[in-house]
Amino acid sequence: MSFFSRLFSQKQEEPAAPVAKKVSHGVVGTNYRQKEIQAMGRINQDYALDKRALLKRWPKGVTVYEYTFSPKKAELVPEPENPHDPKAIKVLVDGVHVGYIKAGSCAHIHKLLRDGRILKIEPKIVGGKYKELYSLDAGARQLDDFDLDKGSSPFGVRLEITELPAPEKGQA
Repeated sequence: MSFFSRLFSQKQEEPAAPVAKKVSHGVVGTNYRQKEIQAMGRINQDYALDKRALLKRWPKGVTVYEYTFSPKKAELVPEPENPHDPKAIKVLVDGVHVGYIKAGSCAHIHKLLRDGRILKIEPKIVGGKYKELYSLDAGARQLDDFDLDKGSSPFGVRLEITELPAPEKGQA
């Protein structure tokens, strides 16, 4: 085929590659594992800052937790021997049991595991004592324009699971 015929010939389109999708899943049972989850964190030095120092660092406001978490790896482990639910899927984050996939999602997750369709699992941990610097005025700039709220919430875990699509029928 000559250069010009290759240049002007119509290219055959290749089938589009399957698109992976990210699905967020909450982890249940974390209330029973608060000490274990807290032990995975490290003290956030910014939590000790006062209102003025927080505003200097984050001029538009921020929520600062007492602990920060940088989980690296999450694993999903089916538990067919679980006395409460033989379809249970245990969630391990960096080797620590933090909870379970909620019951309504287990069948789907079992199918993903069986079919090898989980591309990636990204764990995120939040919660604990916090300070929230905020203003209801979008143009707030001064220290007096901001309020500092303190509170606490239980530690929680969310997983972002990147799923590969199911093969089309007739393919495997």
